[in-house]
Amino acid sequence: MLAGHVDDKTGPAVVFDLKDLSAGDQIYVTDEDGKKLTFEVNKVVAYPKDEAPLREIFGPSNKQNLNLLTCTGTFDHSIQDHEERLVVYTSLSNN
Repeated sequence: MLAGHVDDKTGPAVVFDLKDLSAGDQIYVTDEDGKKLTFEVNKVVAYPKDEAPLREIFGPSNKQNLNLLTCTGTFDHSIQDHEERLVVYTSLSNN
């Protein structure tokens, strides 16, 4: 699981472009030894912020997954938060 801010008062943040991913896209992660891992996007889902399925996002799995999480949707100034949570579900496609 990897989470990051979509933006802040000064503009886009590190995971701003997650919303542009779709099933079949690839994400590359390099570990500290320089080994490149490839994860394939399975699905991208936006959930109302208080209705995200926590067990599905954070729970156990029989596969090697990397779920990416950020805020999305309209920013609600009254609560200082976005209305939705964007989750990109991926699975390891190489070892």
